[in-house]
Amino acid sequence: RVSSHSDALSRITASVAQNASQVTQALDYQTTEMRSASNEANALLEALQGRKAEAGIQDFVNQASFISESLQSIAVDMSRVMKTQITEDDWRRFNKGEQGIFVRKMLGFREKAKLVSIRDKYQVDGEFRDYVTRYFSEFEVLLDESKKRDQEGLLKSIFLSSDVGKVYKLLGPCLGPGNRRSGRLISRL
Repeated sequence: RVSSHSDALSRITASVAQNASQVTQALDYQTTEMRSASNEANALLEALQGRKAEAGIQDFVNQASFISESLQSIAVDMSRVMKTQITEDDWRRFNKGEQGIFVRKMLGFREKAKLVSIRDKYQVDGEFRDYVTRYFSEFEVLLDESKKRDQEGLLKSIFLSSDVGKVYKLLGPCLGPGNRRSGRLISRL
């Protein structure tokens, strides 16, 4: 009887050992498969993050280009409202692709007397005020977007030193602190 129990126990032990070996092999296989799937997922995540960064840069370039074109267009309108002398040559240069011609014309208003005329025009001419407000808003969007992508401030410096940035800085002091949108111009310069 003890012998039969001993034999039965040996068979059961062997069966359990065999089952444990099979379970261990199955777990090893599943662990290897999970590790492989995890590595593939990590590689895919890295690729997606790279594409996201590339798309973010491309999106910013597209947005900056659109805003720049909008600023150029607003500068045309401001020049027209300010009754700046716009020659046929100016229009020809603009139509040939020299988009900054009207922005540079606005920069011609740097003299103190002309700055006063800009301030006066802003106070009495609603159309001009709307153009200036749009210009400020568009340029501030450009600065905000550049700040998101460039913590060192290099892009901000580039935009502020460009012709459209110079017009932004030119218009700010002419309008006085009460007319600037939430005082942002002062804090940005």
